[in-house]
Amino acid sequence: MSEQHEADILAERLLNEPNVDPDDDLRMLSRQLLRRREFIENLKEQLAELYDPTLDLVRSSIDEILKKHREAVVLIRNDLQRIKEEYEAWDKGFVEDSTIIENTRDHVAGISAILDALNLFHPMYPEAFPGWPTK
Repeated sequence: MSEQHEADILAERLLNEPNVDPDDDLRMLSRQLLRRREFIENLKEQLAELYDPTLDLVRSSIDEILKKHREAVVLIRNDLQRIKEEYEAWDKGFVEDSTIIENTRDHVAGISAILDALNLFHPMYPEAFPGWPTK
C-alpha cells in the first residue's frame, strides 16, 4: 500500500469517527487532503482525455498529404503555363490551329494524370503511389 493510499484511508477514518468535533484540526486537514486528491484526480482525467497518442501520426500524415498536394499544384501550374504560352504564340500566328488543339489535349491529359496519381497517394501506403506522370 502506498503512502498516498494509506493517508487517504486514515483521513477517511478520521472523518467517519463518531462523536468528535468535525471542525478540529485533524478533520479539517483530512477534508482538505481528500478534496485536493479528488481535484488532482479530476485534473489527471481531463489531461488524459486531452492527450491523443495518435495525434503525432495524424499530423505527420497531414504534412505528407499537403506536401503531395503542393507538388501536384506546381505540376498543374506548369502545364497551365505552357497552355497559356502556346495560346499566346497561336494568337500571334506562330502556331497552327491543329497544333494548339493537339498540345492543349496533351496538357489536359497530363493534368488528369497528375490528379489520378495524387488520388492514389496515402501516407500510410507510400508503395501505392506510382509517382508523378512523366511526359
